[in-house]
Amino acid sequence: MVTRLKATSTIHLFLPVLVLCGLITSCAPTLVGPTDPNSSLAIGRIVINNQYSGLSGRLPLETVDWGIEVEVESHDGSQYLKVVTEEQGYFFIPNIPPNTYYVRRARFEGTDASGTSRYGLGLSRLNFTPGPGKITYIGTLFVELSERGFKKIREV
Repeated sequence: MVTRLKATSTIHLFLPVLVLCGLITSCAPTLVGPTDPNSSLAIGRIVINNQYSGLSGRLPLETVDWGIEVEVESHDGSQYLKVVTEEQGYFFIPNIPPNTYYVRRARFEGTDASGTSRYGLGLSRLNFTPGPGKITYIGTLFVELSERGFKKIREV
């Protein structure tokens, strides 16, 4: 009697785990994976140390990392992509086709009661060639903007 009770309780605990594993396994192919086997995921990072308030004084001072609009272009000019940085300056380019690319420009903005101001930085940095079906880490750009708007760029 004791043996039968232990076997029954074990089955009752094991069955929900088995169903959950089956559900995760059946949904996994739809949750991950590129749409094209030749495309890949590119990940990069941009952080701007801004000391330039802009002509109207609306640009945020200190560190700017999220909300930066990043423009990526292929060297042959056939591909042009725009993405926006998320937390800590990371940006993601999913399903990027094979080619050789570089980060062309970064734009950020600031607002106050009188309106919005945008500022663009020409970068032409971080050359990369994503491998088909791979995750490619592009690198990190640290941009320092002086009080006069002069930029100093470090690639990491």
